[in-house]
Amino acid sequence: MPRIDELAEALRADLTEIYPTVRVSAVQTPDQFLREVRAINPDRLPGVIIVFDSFSGNSGEGIEEYHFTLVVVDRFVAGSNERAFSVFKAGADLLDRFPRDGRSLGGAFITPADITAASCDDNFAALALGIVCKQGF
Repeated sequence: MPRIDELAEALRADLTEIYPTVRVSAVQTPDQFLREVRAINPDRLPGVIIVFDSFSGNSGEGIEEYHFTLVVVDRFVAGSNERAFSVFKAGADLLDRFPRDGRSLGGAFITPADITAASCDDNFAALALGIVCKQGF
């Protein structure tokens, strides 16, 4: 069964097929998240930050769940429909990668949990997609 780092690497490898920048991060606070976003070269946007959220295991059912958040980040420009649609397109591309009925990747079955706006800086727009990676043992 894949470990947390192996799942994160499988996600990173998959997402680099469509995004110029994909980072795996150990973000745990809003300040760390802001530093992570600002560290992305604006010329390499949109990008994705992969963040581990939690783990839960149900030994009675033989299922482990790893929860990640995939944050797609792009530039924000006020009054620019083009920039807004760029963020929406990047979010839609991410949702296409993780369809509602799920997909297998890295030894786990992955389904989307939720998506929400997640901007932390006036210069960036972000959408956060929560995913659940399930595996049996």
